[in-house]
This record gives sequence, structure tokens and C-alpha cells, in this order.
Amino acid sequence: MMLEMLKPTFSQEQAVYILMRYYLYHYNIPFTIIATKGDKLSRSAGLKRKREIANALKVGFDNVLLTSSLNKSGKEDVLKRIEHILDSAKE
Repeated sequence: MMLEMLKPTFSQEQAVYILMRYYLYHYNIPFTIIATKGDKLSRSAGLKRKREIANALKVGFDNVLLTSSLNKSGKEDVLKRIEHILDSAKE
């Protein structure tokens, strides 16, 4: 899982995420983007930002999870994703 802090724009500082994506794809390592600070944006702005991240990193929309430690949103989604990964590893 990769953590991504939501910011109004995708800055050059965040280009490291693109490099990390190339690494993960190259070695065929599955990953999920966890976008933090979701409370800083409205729901519609958060969904728009999620789509921007997915497009910029060329991952599926469902592979980006929005979270907020302030209002605890997204916690269940992250736990479900971890559980899914652990269940897949058992098979």
C-alpha cells in the first residue's frame, strides 16, 4: 500500500509516487493508494481528487482509498483491503 497525502494539485514533489508505481508494476507487486487528509476536501472534491490520482498514477479508481484520521472515514475500506490481501495470500 502506498500513502498519498491529498493536496489541491499533483505537485512535482509527488512524482516519486509515479516512480514507485513503475517499480511496483515492473516487479508485478499489487498495491493500493491510500490518500490521507480526506477531511480537507468536500465529498465531491475528494472524489474528483481520487479520480485525478488514479489517472495520474494510471491505476483503477477503486485502487485509491480516501481516508481521514480526523473523522475516521475510509478506515473500514482500508481494513477490508488488508483482509482481502491476507485472504488472497492464503490461497
